[in-house]
Amino acid sequence: MIYGKDKSKVIKTTDQVYDIIDIGMKKLYGSYVTNYLSGYNPAPIERISKNYRWNILIKIDTKNLQRVKNLIKNICILNEYKLNYNGVKFSIDINPGTIL
Repeated sequence: MIYGKDKSKVIKTTDQVYDIIDIGMKKLYGSYVTNYLSGYNPAPIERISKNYRWNILIKIDTKNLQRVKNLIKNICILNEYKLNYNGVKFSIDINPGTIL
């Protein structure tokens, strides 16, 4: 989940992160990436505590779990792609019980 107080900044960051994940997933899965990467959408409860929340849902097999974890770490935590994350935060959940 990507969240922050400025809705347009959250959406822009989500779009940028999604595009990078999409490229990385295509390297892993080829043209079947649509089976694993569902796009991005506002969270079912889009705004909580003045924060807008958007989700990127990734479904992967256990064989590639570590590779996808590394991809997400490089994008969201290490910011290897030098995106502007000012005003946004990430919440990464593996095997979520809910996506609310």
